[in-house]
Amino acid sequence: MASSYTVNNGIEKPAAGEQEGAWGGTLNTNFDIIDRVLSGVGSISLSGTTHTLTTTDGTLTDGMYKVLVLGGSPSGTNTITISPNDQDKLYFVVNSSGQTATFTQGSGSNVSIATGTFDIIYADGAGAGAAVASLLANSLTLSSDAAILGFGEHTDVLLTHVADSGLSMSVTGNNIAQLGVVQDKDDANTGPVFNLTRYSASPDDADGGGIIQFLMENDNDQLWTAAQIYSVATDVTDTEEDGKLVFNTMKAGTSTTALTISDTGIQVPDGGNVGSVTSPTALDILGTGEIGIGIAGSTSYQTYIYDNTTGRAGLRVQLDNASSTNTGIYATTDGAGIAVHGACAGAHWGVYGLSAAHYGVYGKTQSASHGGVFGISADSSEYAILGYQDTYGVWTTSLTSGAIKSFQIPHGLREGYDLVHSSIEGPLIDLIYRGKVDLVDGVASISIDTKFGMTAGTFEWLTKNPQTFTSNETGWDAVRSSFSGDTITIECQNSSSTDTISWMVIAERDDPNIRATSKTDSNGHLIVECPSDVPPPPPPED
Repeated sequence: MASSYTVNNGIEKPAAGEQEGAWGGTLNTNFDIIDRVLSGVGSISLSGTTHTLTTTDGTLTDGMYKVLVLGGSPSGTNTITISPNDQDKLYFVVNSSGQTATFTQGSGSNVSIATGTFDIIYADGAGAGAAVASLLANSLTLSSDAAILGFGEHTDVLLTHVADSGLSMSVTGNNIAQLGVVQDKDDANTGPVFNLTRYSASPDDADGGGIIQFLMENDNDQLWTAAQIYSVATDVTDTEEDGKLVFNTMKAGTSTTALTISDTGIQVPDGGNVGSVTSPTALDILGTGEIGIGIAGSTSYQTYIYDNTTGRAGLRVQLDNASSTNTGIYATTDGAGIAVHGACAGAHWGVYGLSAAHYGVYGKTQSASHGGVFGISADSSEYAILGYQDTYGVWTTSLTSGAIKSFQIPHGLREGYDLVHSSIEGPLIDLIYRGKVDLVDGVASISIDTKFGMTAGTFEWLTKNPQTFTSNETGWDAVRSSFSGDTITIECQNSSSTDTISWMVIAERDDPNIRATSKTDSNGHLIVECPSDVPPPPPPED
């Protein structure tokens, strides 16, 4: 009778009375097969995209190894067929081939093992419909409440089960504890994901979504929480969910919220600070919303900026677009307060305005009794308002009023001194035009519009009640003058005179601007006696 073989590994079973005197060879081969099946490690060299892992009855073959180390140079994913398909197999597989290896035995399921990984697989030997499965694809349960998984040659990384709580990873010696999540995928829209998931049968607002804690030891060998990051649900309504992320740090032994990020923005605690490492309190925010920059916030100011260094501005606003017509700083107040207040304790400007092609400082009022710009000097010898420009020093659409009106210019002949003249004042709003003319046959005519380069008709539009004055500068003959339209006509008693005559025309302003001001009556005459103006109070001392 011929020998038979075991079903799964082809171990020979000689028939009774067979192989007399030859049992030694058969028995040795069987022991070699058993040894290979129990703990044999075989190097399997792959090539191309297919390979057959064969178990031959009674012969040492690759299909008998317990551990398969895949190598070689396959040209792509390599399909390894376990043959024959009616044998049960259990393999520990290490794939070092550089390509994915797919194990199959029949038309059932297969197992693919990526290069650089390992798996424990088994084949069910079900014939044509045989399947291959992975043991590691199923759940792995360690039933001990104190179960520990050790990693590394010296078991220096431990993953310990903490009863009824979770897992704790520890690293022994002076090694740095590291936990990494790595992804190798050619997709710009994805990356590693670390999820903290909470399920609840009755979700509610204020539910916590997870905490990351940083625990350390104090000088009494006690653990304390140096910092926390945790999430909170603020609205669990379907399609309207809101949440926030809270950062806590330990302050004087008490866990304190340092920062909150929510659907409404970023919040620091009342009286909290935002700054840099060097200046941690650069920005101070009060619970009532006031902000201090460089100083603690004050309830007296919505924004308070403080700096005690030299060579640095307190605030700079730059609209860096030549096409922009927007305002750099726009301040308004609905009450009786001051929209912009400039104060300088040193010898400099309280407010300084500079423009390349427009007003340096522009003031406008909607009040019928107050000016657009108000200046007051604590020292009567100094300027309340100083204007300096090639075109307009100070420009106003109404009358300019003051206790004294004068000009002050650098003295051209006395170094270190200014020259001061007072303006001519009177009860009429007069305009003065003057000049000299040589008579021709005792007569001369001067058009005011032409003489002073004005558009024809300007003098008549601008004035009323003109008066003329003449004086013979080079002779003794009498002269007289008359006025019509915009022209002064001078006549000499001597009809052949060629004397030089000085002349002057004084006329009252009568343009719409002068009639519209509150300082004149309905006829455009200056109101010479009026109720006293009460100037606004000076800005508050800061």
